Amino acid sequence: MAVTWQCAAGYDPSAEAGTQFAFAAVLPEGYALLEGVSLPEILVTLTPPLANAMLMAEGIVDSGEGWTLSDDGTLTVTGYVMSSTIESFESAVKNIEVTETGMLSLETAPFLDGTSGSITIAAGGYLTNYATISGGTIIVNGIMENTSVGSISGGTFTVDGEMYNNGSISNGKFTVNATMANYGTISNGTFIVNATMDNYDSISGGTFTVNDKMNNLEGATITGGTITIPSGGRLQNKGSISGDKSGGTFIVDGRMNNQGTITEGTFTVNVGGTMENDGSITRGTFTVKGTMSNLRYGTITGGAFGKLHLYSNSCVQGEGDSVPTVNGHIENVDGQILQPCNFGAGASVEKNTAPSKCPPR
Repeated sequence: MAVTWQCAAGYDPSAEAGTQFAFAAVLPEGYALLEGVSLPEILVTLTPPLANAMLMAEGIVDSGEGWTLSDDGTLTVTGYVMSSTIESFESAVKNIEVTETGMLSLETAPFLDGTSGSITIAAGGYLTNYATISGGTIIVNGIMENTSVGSISGGTFTVDGEMYNNGSISNGKFTVNATMANYGTISNGTFIVNATMDNYDSISGGTFTVNDKMNNLEGATITGGTITIPSGGRLQNKGSISGDKSGGTFIVDGRMNNQGTITEGTFTVNVGGTMENDGSITRGTFTVKGTMSNLRYGTITGGAFGKLHLYSNSCVQGEGDSVPTVNGHIENVDGQILQPCNFGAGASVEKNTAPSKCPPR
């Protein structure tokens, strides 16, 4: 005789795994029980599908197309994923791992706070930030892009891959061991440049240590901040170092080359350091214990200089209300020193192979 089972409470096959339902046996029509005999009841516990059971055994508590979330709060991204499509993102995610095949569009980053939370981008992986990153540890072995609506106000970044800023950086610590390019704004932060950093837009503050190379490219501006160039490091300016703020503070133990414009700034060229002007200097304060050279296409129309070397076709001459002042050793090799120009009490000529129109007093 066939017996059917019926759930009195209403069976829901899509209920959460672990839910229990009571089922009672039902006799076929025409059958009756003997006196003193009752039908049995059974308790049914739902189990997850096999695939989900395997994930749970591995510590996976949630998953979707291209991602899994483990019980320790680590989101692993293996495909293209938008953080806004993960319901538990804000409440459960504590760390993110973007694999070599992963592409994450980060639209909210509440778990990055102070020093807690981390993002690791594997080589080949890609992260696009539309949110605000205010802390945590970010390791970039692949590619990270801070979009025009994205912002970085804190965090510790190690860039061994590629990092591109199209938005704003107002704070954070950055160690650049590979490639970093700024197409947006940098107003503060600490940058250790061990490879190449390119500025295409605006730097108005921050502390930079250039151990390898930093380029301020054509159309870009530096209006503030402190840039230290140790021995072996190089800063090349093809854009503008201007006086919108202080113009910045530059400490040169390595090499600095200007092919753009300098209209303000404080420059210290230490012993062993070299600063070369192949562009235009109209203002600024230059303390020179190393070498300051005005090269073939360089012009100086203002500023205060502690030491100066002039080379063929270069020119030092005031313009308008701006008058350069030299108060140290002068070496003139076929350059021109024309009126108006000033010489301080410490000015002296070491070498002169071209007549100056305003000799030191």
